[in-house]
Parts: sequence; structure tokens; C-alpha cells
Amino acid sequence: MRKVIFFISSPLYDRDITRFGYNLLKKNKLDISFFNFTPILYPDFYRSAEKKSRYKGHNEIIFFNMNDALLEISKIEQDCFVVCILHYNFLTHRVYRAISKAKLSYGLSSINVLPNNQHYKASSFFKKFLNLRLSSLRSKLLGQIFRFKYAKLLGINPPAVLIAGGGNSLYSEVLNLVDPTTDILWTHTYDYDTYLNNINSDLSLNNIAVFIDAPSPMFKHDSLIPGIHSPLTVEKYYPSLCNFFEILENNLGLKVVIASHPYSRHDNNPEYFGGREVFNNMTSELIKASNLVINRNSTSINFAVIYNKPVIFHTSDEIELSPLGMKDQIKSMSLALGKLPINIDHLSDISLSNEMTINTQVYSQYKNSFIKKNNTVDLPIWQIFSNWLKTKS
Repeated sequence: MRKVIFFISSPLYDRDITRFGYNLLKKNKLDISFFNFTPILYPDFYRSAEKKSRYKGHNEIIFFNMNDALLEISKIEQDCFVVCILHYNFLTHRVYRAISKAKLSYGLSSINVLPNNQHYKASSFFKKFLNLRLSSLRSKLLGQIFRFKYAKLLGINPPAVLIAGGGNSLYSEVLNLVDPTTDILWTHTYDYDTYLNNINSDLSLNNIAVFIDAPSPMFKHDSLIPGIHSPLTVEKYYPSLCNFFEILENNLGLKVVIASHPYSRHDNNPEYFGGREVFNNMTSELIKASNLVINRNSTSINFAVIYNKPVIFHTSDEIELSPLGMKDQIKSMSLALGKLPINIDHLSDISLSNEMTINTQVYSQYKNSFIKKNNTVDLPIWQIFSNWLKTKS
């Protein structure tokens, strides 16, 4: 197979070209293209997402009509391999059926599996059930029918390969579609790829605590993604956050700096961060140089684990009083690292005595479960994939 087509459901940005290993795959003499289903699946997200840094290559086909997309899939030749990075649901079911009908070899990704506490998961389902509105009943029922659990019954062929990350990748719902003919390809998270790329880089910064930024509530990128909601408001969140930063700085003798999210657009020293310095596209390097990492629910906490840095998780009244979602993510992630989140709206009795410690056993377990399985090859994700694909030619 000499061609690889990525099926994606989010706007394709320049940074995604690196994430999908475009140049590396080209070096392995593979032709790469992208089928983008975002306008069909998530039209509001597509219209509202930033346009400035979108990928402008000629090898991306953006579909605005499902019938056009299905027709194009039927034309894909057998020497093409499809990497399907689409959630399986009642919207994408026809795409998976088209792949199966065309008898195409394809792979699924289970790379970025996150901690998920079953207690919170059960509570979340119960609360959602109680708050279920009649208008959303149809979509809820369809969501239950079109799950990987039932995909085989609905005519979906198993993937040729499952691209896995940490050991808990095998607890993903994607596994319901896997059968004995499917190869499990052990790779790691995208963050570990970034770590490999930056392994020799060092910043000349000392005594810093790094805050891992997320777009909300200042920017709406995350909330444009269907199923994601932020309960935070600018008016309440940032003053409490800055108060939290001041306490950390005064008690720990560290300077808080901001590792900006790729889809945030902060000024250099914004007032809502108390004039603190913002660094763009440097999360990995900053965490490597840091003495402490401050997180809400960002998956970039992976870097803190990789570099063995102390972590503080935080929550707020707005988060705690909202339906589960962000609250669930924060609690699940913090518990997986042996931590409890600090509520930044109640800091009068805050204790920092244990926050600068690291449980090496817990960190090692987290890395093995959610970042990179022990004793797996230390190569970039798409080089591991290319090596596997060569064995199938």
C-alpha cells in the first residue's frame, strides 16, 4: 500500500500536519491525503473555527454533502489505507458502512485514552437521565444504538489495525469492533511524540510554575466541539485563578508563567492573568524546565508525568456546581495521579505541604496506562505505523 487517507472530523490546521506525521510518512514514500467531514458532521464547529492557520494543501478534500463523500469513498482504490479518526455514531455510521462496502483496509486510533472514574461515570449517566428532555430523546437513543458495541451487527467490518497508546487503550469502546484479524499496534500519545522531538531542547528559565492554559472561558474553541461545555465565566474564573497564582508564588517562591493553548489568542502579558508572561507553542519545553505544573483538565499533563514534575490540579465553584463533565475530567485525572483538586474559590485553608511531592510509582503507572505502554518501541507514532504498513504490502 502506497497511499494513506486520513478521515477526520475537525478543521485541519497547519499544526495537525505534524501531528499526523505528514512529512515523516512522505519520507516513507507514502502519498498522504485527507478527507474532512467536519462541515457535514459539525457544521457550526466548522463555520466558527479559526480560519487563519488552517491547512491550505491541495491534498485535503472537504465534504459538505454526505452523498458526495460516500461516492468519493466508493472510488478509493484497494492500494489505499484509511486511517479513520471519526467517532462512530449515527452521523458517521454511513461512512463506516461505505468503507466496509468498498472492502477497504482501515485502522482506528485509541491513542489518547483518558482516566475515567467509574463512580463519576455512573453518576453522570444518572444525572443526564434525570435531566433528559423529550426533544433530545431521539438523539440519546440513536447514540445508544450507534455505538461500537453494535457496529458488527450493523455491517461494519473490523479494522485491520488498532493504533494504541497506553495500556488502557484496550479499555476503549473501540475494542468492540476489533476481532482476531486486527493487529494491535502499540505506539503512544501525541504528547510523547512531542517529547521525542524536543528531547534535546532546554530553556534557560529557573524557579517557574507552569499553568497549562485551556481556551475556555476566554476563547470558545473547545465549546465549539459538540458535546463539550464549559461552565466557567471570565468574570469569576480569572480573578480566583490569579489569587491562586499569588498564593503559590508567595508560598513556594516560584514565578507562574502561562503555557498558552494552541487555540488561545492571548496577548503577551494579559491583565486577566495578572500581567503574567504568556508563552506560545512551548508547553513541553516549559514543563521540562519547571518546578511545578498547574492544571485544570488538560491532557498536556502528560508532559508533567513524562518529565516527573509535581502537579497541582484546581477546580472552582462554577465547575463543582455544574453538571458533570469538566468536573468529572478533573477528578478522574487528579485521582489517577494521587491528587485532590484545590478549589480556587476557597483558599483560606489551603495546604501546599504535599503538593510538591511526586509518587514515582503512581507516575509510572499513569505513564504505562495513559501515555506509553512499558517496553514498547521508542519511535514516532507514524514511523511505527509506516513500519507496520510495509509488512502488509
